[in-house]
Amino acid sequence: MKISRIIISLLIVVTGLANAQQLVDGVAAIVGQEIILNSEVEQYVQNYVLQNKINVTSDPEAYKGIKKQVLESLVEQKILLTKADEDTITVDDRDVDQRVEQHIKYMIEQVGSEEKLEEAFNNPIKKIKRDLRKETEERLKVDMLRRNKFANVKVSRRE
Repeated sequence: MKISRIIISLLIVVTGLANAQQLVDGVAAIVGQEIILNSEVEQYVQNYVLQNKINVTSDPEAYKGIKKQVLESLVEQKILLTKADEDTITVDDRDVDQRVEQHIKYMIEQVGSEEKLEEAFNNPIKKIKRDLRKETEERLKVDMLRRNKFANVKVSRRE
C-alpha cells in the first residue's frame, strides 16, 4: 500500500515536470554572451507601439517591420553592451532609478493609469519597472561607451 502511494506520487511529480517543460520563451538572437529572448523583443515592440500610438492590429505588416527593427536595434545594443562590459563601464544606480521612474510616469500618462499600463504590458508594475531598469541601465552603459569612444572624433570639411 505504501509503495503504491510512493509510485503514484512519483508519477504525479514526473507528469507535472513534463508539463512544466513547455516552451515558455524562445531565443531570438545570441550576441556574444548576451541572449535576446523573444519576450524581450515583444516587450520592446509593445513599448514602441504604446509610445508612438501605433495600431498594429489593423496593419500586421507594420508590426512585422517594427519587430524586425527592434531586433536589429537590440543586436546592435548587445554588441555595444558587451564592449562596455569589457571596458568596465558602470553607471550610477540613482541615475538609473530616476530615469526609470520618469519613464514609468510618462507611460502612465500616455495610457491613463497604472492599471492600464499593466494591462498593456500584460505584467504587474513591479515587473515592468524591473525590466525597464535593466533596459535603462544597458542603454546608459552603451551611451557612456559611445561618448568615451567618439568624444575625440573630429570630422573635417572634406569628410
